[in-house]
Amino acid sequence: MPMNYKMRPSFWDYFWAAKLILQVAGILPIGEPSSLWKSILSKVLVASPLMYGSYVLIQPLNYILFKSDNMDELLEAVIVVITVSGGQLRSILISIHRRKIIRLFTIAKKLWDESVAEYDESILTWAERARFFCTIYFWATQVSSTLFILTSVVKQLSLAPNSTISHYPFGFEESITPSPQYEIKYALQIISGYLGMMFVAASDMAVTLLVLNLCGQLALIQSWLLDISKKELIEPRLRTDGSVEIELRKCIHRHQVVMNFCAELEEIVNCINLVQIVGGMYTMAISGARLAKNLKSYRFSGPLIVSIIGLYFSCWPADNLSFEVSTRKLNPLLVEDSKAICSSIPSAILLRAPR
Repeated sequence: MPMNYKMRPSFWDYFWAAKLILQVAGILPIGEPSSLWKSILSKVLVASPLMYGSYVLIQPLNYILFKSDNMDELLEAVIVVITVSGGQLRSILISIHRRKIIRLFTIAKKLWDESVAEYDESILTWAERARFFCTIYFWATQVSSTLFILTSVVKQLSLAPNSTISHYPFGFEESITPSPQYEIKYALQIISGYLGMMFVAASDMAVTLLVLNLCGQLALIQSWLLDISKKELIEPRLRTDGSVEIELRKCIHRHQVVMNFCAELEEIVNCINLVQIVGGMYTMAISGARLAKNLKSYRFSGPLIVSIIGLYFSCWPADNLSFEVSTRKLNPLLVEDSKAICSSIPSAILLRAPR
């Protein structure tokens, strides 16, 4: 049943957690654009993955280029490099398209707010799916970072008291480092790891939220058309009353907005999804191979789960949007009724967008 107008939350009230993550990642602005310090902070945040990503990459790249004497650690270094480099590349792409992404979220919010008066259950259904999968993916990325941290802690605690080896979350064993340099370096790697994975999650969350909200808007348009198809035409000239003309024009206008939205979103996410798919496939292949060979390599389970969910995020929302756009979901009777209604309304009326 439709939700009461006053009970329905606003767009960002419903996705408040996603908004917070997107703001911390620098994808969405913090506060109003008129606030200078908040505007500067947002620009710093969107560029920060390049800084902490470069820091995390120092030890893995050093191991790959100059050591690589242990296969497990070599593959682990490759996974870290692929994941962090992919996140850095996405940060560059998002920085380039950041203004467009912000504008698309503004349009999505406006479409959501305009749909409040004629609330349809399908909008909330797609919104719930978007919020659920974004939450799952975010925590999966954080669990992946936690596994790397915990395994380094276990390795360090299992060493003999007189050992001269130091372990790091996203690095490799080194000769013992005196305090407080070891603690500072260890803490910086933890912070960089969590922030880096958060940005990876935020990049996919932004696309998923936009795509699944578009699916909800297309479902809403379909419900409008269903309502129009149930209206009886006035005999004998098959003329419709004015309300039908207004509703049909509203459907056409909303459909044009959604299609333009889809075209612009496609330009943004093409390269981002390509990076996600290529990096995720390599990470999944390496992690899966190591786990299949040695089940004790549980450290690889985190990247494997994140890569699988990431690939799912790259394909499933786009597939649903494509399916919603397709007319295959429309009932044949609805199509015929819509044609009859359109034929009874002058084309000039249909082409005029509602005021």
